[in-house]
Amino acid sequence: MTGCTTSPAVYDEASNGQTVSVAKDSMVTINLRENPTTGFSWQVNVTPGLSIVHDEYIPDKVPAGMVGSGGTHTWTIQPQDAGTFTFKAIYMQPWMNVTGSETTYTLTIVAR
Repeated sequence: MTGCTTSPAVYDEASNGQTVSVAKDSMVTINLRENPTTGFSWQVNVTPGLSIVHDEYIPDKVPAGMVGSGGTHTWTIQPQDAGTFTFKAIYMQPWMNVTGSETTYTLTIVAR
């Protein structure tokens, strides 16, 4: 588990599976690569007590006329109380059934 933080904490693919400790009511930002031009996107679930306060997809800067490029999906989340919460995401085409072979991301947040 990483140390307790009061400043906005930013996590990405490298933090997959980690448990982090943050101050209650602090903001946590998660940045994950995504390419919705392929139909794939992150399907996100958070446990009760964890709120998504901002959700945005930012496309990569590419030359004019270039198609099929990806970007970064950013979520800012906030624990409402002290406790242990989970941000889970699965990268898939939302109309497909889950097979178990999808890329997943999990971040456990301990708010103190």
